[in-house]
Amino acid sequence: VGGFAELSDQYSGYRRIDLDGRTLVPGFNDCHMHVLPYGLDLSKADLSPSAGVTDVPSLIARLQRWKDDNASSAWVLGSRYDHNTFPGAQHPTRYQLDAAFPDHPVYIMQTSKHGGTANSAALKIAGIDRNTSDPDGGEIVRDANGEPTGVVLENALGLITQHIPQPDKAALVNAIHKAEAALVREGVTSATDMNVGWFDLEQEIESYLSAAQAGAPIRMSLFPHLPAFGPPENIPSHSAFASRFADGHDQVRLGCGKLFSDGALTVRTAALREPYVDGSGSGMLLHQPEELFSYIRSAHSKGWNIAVHAIGDRATELVLDGFLDAQQAFPRTDTRHRIEHAMILDDALIQRFVSQNVTPVLQSEFLARLGRSEEHTSELQSHSFISYA
Repeated sequence: VGGFAELSDQYSGYRRIDLDGRTLVPGFNDCHMHVLPYGLDLSKADLSPSAGVTDVPSLIARLQRWKDDNASSAWVLGSRYDHNTFPGAQHPTRYQLDAAFPDHPVYIMQTSKHGGTANSAALKIAGIDRNTSDPDGGEIVRDANGEPTGVVLENALGLITQHIPQPDKAALVNAIHKAEAALVREGVTSATDMNVGWFDLEQEIESYLSAAQAGAPIRMSLFPHLPAFGPPENIPSHSAFASRFADGHDQVRLGCGKLFSDGALTVRTAALREPYVDGSGSGMLLHQPEELFSYIRSAHSKGWNIAVHAIGDRATELVLDGFLDAQQAFPRTDTRHRIEHAMILDDALIQRFVSQNVTPVLQSEFLARLGRSEEHTSELQSHSFISYA
């Protein structure tokens, strides 16, 4: 950028700040996070290993403390537990939660947000019992007798969460502000919400715009969850939908459309070509292939760049097939499609990223935070690997 003399001549009104030996770096951009859900999590019980939760007793203690501090809450809510750090790597069960909370409904979210656990009171509110069928792309985990354990995975989470009182717009705006403040403290000056539409797409977008008008300290890119628009044919054109962000909201912009193809390694729902070595199957697809292809085709044809969550090699291959199908049906020269995570790859899949001009969006942080639960997950060939960097 030039030497000191050159810059001081160019910027005559400069201020000199003594950093006292500290290092100055540019602001960080987080290209894959969930700003609003992060802010909402900050108001729930922190059940993460860094908060000291490494077994069920410590989890119960944190929940009890949160309940005492939030006596008016109809539900007891917690987030970010990692059962892989617990003895035996087992999720807490409804019965363990029942012992401490026999009357209050309890729902806690696993750190991946691809699984969670509810107690019996919450299951009763949701109408879940041994006769309840698994939803498409989801699982109600059951014990040897066919009774729900309280653990729900992927699309089964919605069976519970739809009954939890949803935050109003003021609470959503406040959660965004909480997340922004926490991000700025870490040096993050721009961030991407990778799945706007957890609760209500329109209300969430309006909440982001309101937060920006109130003075957002970070720039935010919003990636709408494409199924939140309805069936594939209901997806609007990207240019038409982007117009709503054009009037004075420099801190908020529209990004890609978001889809999920599979789950997470931490809860064994990432879709693999070969089984997990712990006998938990080969994961699951959250959309049947033709449905996923329909969403990709529709969004691609309407000018969207598309970001699809895919962790397992089976899911990644499917998404690459979907991008190829859309490009062949509706040729474009301006695509910047992405695959989020892209963890388990082999040489052939890597070459397809290159040949199809698809961007892998990798999270090296997972190696440190989740590596113990994700190593040796499948019987992969020697040329396959978990991709972190």
